[in-house]
Amino acid sequence: MELIVTEIVKIIKSETNIIKREKAIAFFFLNFIRELMSLALERADQELSESMKNQGYQIEKKNQRSINMAFGEATYVRRRYVKAGQESRYPLDKFMGFDKYNHYSVLAVRNILGVSSVAAYRNTALAVNCLSGFNISHAQIGNLVKTAGQKIKEQQEADSRYDAQTAKKQVPVLYLEGDGGAGYAKKDFDEIVGRCAKHEHFLDVFHLNKKIKDRLCFAPELQGKLIYALEFKYDRDLVNTILNTAESKLIDELNTVQNHEHLARLRSYIDRRWDDIKPFKMRNLKVTKAIGSCESNHRKYTYRVKGQGKYWSKAGAEGMLRILTCIKNHDLEQWLNSDFETGKLISLELQAAARDSLKRRHETHIGIQHGALTTEVADGSYLSKFNRKLNHINY
Repeated sequence: MELIVTEIVKIIKSETNIIKREKAIAFFFLNFIRELMSLALERADQELSESMKNQGYQIEKKNQRSINMAFGEATYVRRRYVKAGQESRYPLDKFMGFDKYNHYSVLAVRNILGVSSVAAYRNTALAVNCLSGFNISHAQIGNLVKTAGQKIKEQQEADSRYDAQTAKKQVPVLYLEGDGGAGYAKKDFDEIVGRCAKHEHFLDVFHLNKKIKDRLCFAPELQGKLIYALEFKYDRDLVNTILNTAESKLIDELNTVQNHEHLARLRSYIDRRWDDIKPFKMRNLKVTKAIGSCESNHRKYTYRVKGQGKYWSKAGAEGMLRILTCIKNHDLEQWLNSDFETGKLISLELQAAARDSLKRRHETHIGIQHGALTTEVADGSYLSKFNRKLNHINY
């Protein structure tokens, strides 16, 4: 530990620019962690060897691979095993959940997807490149979203809860939501739901409030009163009184054609939608709870996928929507991780043997004997010193 502190102090004293100094320290730690992780992976691969040989596999060769993990890139060497009549295998990659065609760990992917759910791909790339130990492009992020979306879909559709998804189910109450605008009137939903015992149509209060504020722009002091009269009292006489009061204000500078038109259109809107405005609790329904505002439920999606000239491919849109849904349901990690559960990827015998071989053993280690160093660190000599003295550190 003293050697590590000495090296850090050396970096601190060697650099006067405060930003460059902190960068050098960050590189020091990142490279040290990468080196330790690479050596740990190689040791884990070695300890899996006996289990593979017991299953009849033979080592064909060793290959080097790099994987971007949450803390940065790790480069390691792992064994490739072959067996007659079987596909070749990299047991370490399977055990760690490293996808064959993906250069990012599951946690790294999960972190990238989390940022991409609230930011455009270019901004996500900027954030990842600034705050993580590896770089990624916006195009690569787009590919990760598509791949993750497809894997989540496959995992969800393979789940037992989806086994009977094609069978029709009778439900006492069916809730349907539509995002405002033309095409979502009561008659449109009548066509969608078909024959049913009763169809209760609700006007979204978000749009109702917006309509009131837009039309009563000339009398802002009456906006809240009209909203209260409609949404809480549902009192036709009180509503007419407020509208008449608004009309009485159309004198002097407020006496314009536009204001008269605003008020007339508001009256017409309320008359047409009166039945749809009726509050949920006043309808004497058998159910006691509604799903709430359409806008608030959709906002998680619309804020990310709409506006700012966004263009989506079918795969990209589906991938992002599945990711947003998983985040909303707090199960993104569950679906991402389920594809890499060791019970699915490694035989039961290997799983048990791997678990036993990777248990922490309380023994003295001789330390790091080999390794490679990137050129990003301020002083490339520190690991060579560690190789000689790290045996004093237990890990």
